[in-house]
Amino acid sequence: MGIVERIGFWRHVGKLLNTGIGATLMEHSRGLLNLSTRILPGPRLDGEPPFVPLERPLPVCRVAVVTTAGLHLDTDRPFDVDDPRGDASFREIPADVEVGRL
Repeated sequence: MGIVERIGFWRHVGKLLNTGIGATLMEHSRGLLNLSTRILPGPRLDGEPPFVPLERPLPVCRVAVVTTAGLHLDTDRPFDVDDPRGDASFREIPADVEVGRL
């Protein structure tokens, strides 16, 4: 199965999980998922996350929030969700934006 077919498959899975039946399925399979993450090899995130105290007060720091939520302003071009390779572009959202414009 090629990457295009795999992405199409996971889009269908995502649509299913966004339904009531999918939510119920996820809730009942959560224990199995948690068990598999302990058994299967992969990066371990058991310890404390790295922490570095700020050297300056927060109001004078420049802060960026990076998310994969696909948020954009109503005047921006939407993300291309149909591209089988995904959409690696980004949108800048001003700090003073009204929530209704997202």
